Amino acid sequence: MRRNSWVSRLSLADLEPVPVPEILSSPHRLTLQLQKSLSLRIPDSYGRVCSSGDDIDVKVAPASIPRVLLFMDAFVKSSEAHGFAFASRVSDYDSGMSTVIKRQKVHISILEESNRVTAIRSKGRLRAPSAQSRTEFRPTGRLCFRIREFLSARQEPTFADRPGHPLECQLSVILHGLSTAALELREKAEKMETERRAEEELAQQHRLAVTRFRRLNDHLEGWTKAEALRRLIAHVERKMGSEAPADPSYGRGWLDWARTEATNLDPTSGSLDEFFDHYQTIDRPILPDDFDDDL
Repeated sequence: MRRNSWVSRLSLADLEPVPVPEILSSPHRLTLQLQKSLSLRIPDSYGRVCSSGDDIDVKVAPASIPRVLLFMDAFVKSSEAHGFAFASRVSDYDSGMSTVIKRQKVHISILEESNRVTAIRSKGRLRAPSAQSRTEFRPTGRLCFRIREFLSARQEPTFADRPGHPLECQLSVILHGLSTAALELREKAEKMETERRAEEELAQQHRLAVTRFRRLNDHLEGWTKAEALRRLIAHVERKMGSEAPADPSYGRGWLDWARTEATNLDPTSGSLDEFFDHYQTIDRPILPDDFDDDL
């Protein structure tokens, strides 16, 4: 497996080595929990046993369990010494526990690589022509520590056994990598939150503009009708001066009613402060539900 540049850059840092003991001594409770979890599992189709979702995500061959327990115990203890914490998974989509670094969760896992091999099964003593082949996966003993986050490397950073440089020798780099990942994830989350707020502000401004325009359209329609009604009232009054209606009292009552309706229709019938207040009151934050009410 090629090491990505993200991991390669971390390896250049001047870090004090973190030792991994050869004997499991005073194991951490998470180590004991993992040990019990792995002991209850049976190998899957890749020849590996998998920890439960309540533990740190580990997938290794049974033969690698002692080694991975030593590594995990050193990892957990060193993590806590660096101020890291561990959090249980919050959904079935999480494969296991995650590290928490300055309140930022970072998902991790340890797995053992498997190779695809072709196994030959024969019928009876003769291998051919009755022999049949099938694909199997066999653990290689090569351990990998994976940060299950897509960072600037655009892939999940992976630390793996290398010739002369096993995973145990990379623990300090892994811890440094987790801190780097947490910082990058936090910056990414802050950037996304800033973008979300900017988008919400634009959406709010759009809702405000649409609502104000509709208010203006309603006022314009009311004012236009009021002006037209006043012209009609003036015309009726002039005609009543030259042509008396059969019931003058009804005519005068109609004029009074029409004038009231014109006043009600005209958005400027009150003071200018009252008129402008119709627009100032919608400068408050508008929620989508408020916007829907104006439709």
